[in-house]
Amino acid sequence: MNSLEHKLTSLKLGRVKQVYSDWIERARETGMDYGEFLEELLSEELLSRQENQLKKRLHSASFPFEASLEQFDFSRHPELKRSVILRYFDSSFVEKAGNLLLIGASGLGKTHLSIAAGIKMVQLGYTVKFITAQQLANQVIAASTRQEIARILEPLLKCQVLVLDHRLQVKVAK
Repeated sequence: MNSLEHKLTSLKLGRVKQVYSDWIERARETGMDYGEFLEELLSEELLSRQENQLKKRLHSASFPFEASLEQFDFSRHPELKRSVILRYFDSSFVEKAGNLLLIGASGLGKTHLSIAAGIKMVQLGYTVKFITAQQLANQVIAASTRQEIARILEPLLKCQVLVLDHRLQVKVAK
């Protein structure tokens, strides 16, 4: 098995390396044929890679917290229609190069909904970036050269979905 583990490591089949012995035992117990065994083992590797890619894309998006549409309490905000908001939670919104502008008083859930929509777009395979207007302005102001500004803006221009949030961050002087 040491030779097999070395080969799995060399081929970067990390999930297969973790579970192959369990699958061998399962195949023995169930009488699984070779093709089915290989299919199941590779499916597990593929699923693991997809999960890792999703985690990387979510991390890269820089969301400040996780949010979903299911977590949003529409009963607290009857002026927001779930059916209207749902339009922004599928790929047609991105494919049409649509824009979503959420405007309203503080505490309505604009940030929650925008993050939930962004996370859904990541799950659908799009590249997403989240940044607050304050963060972006501070980064651009702090940049001392055009190259630094270009470095700041490049990932925002390259992503397929940009979530630009405007949250007031008031600092109280003591």
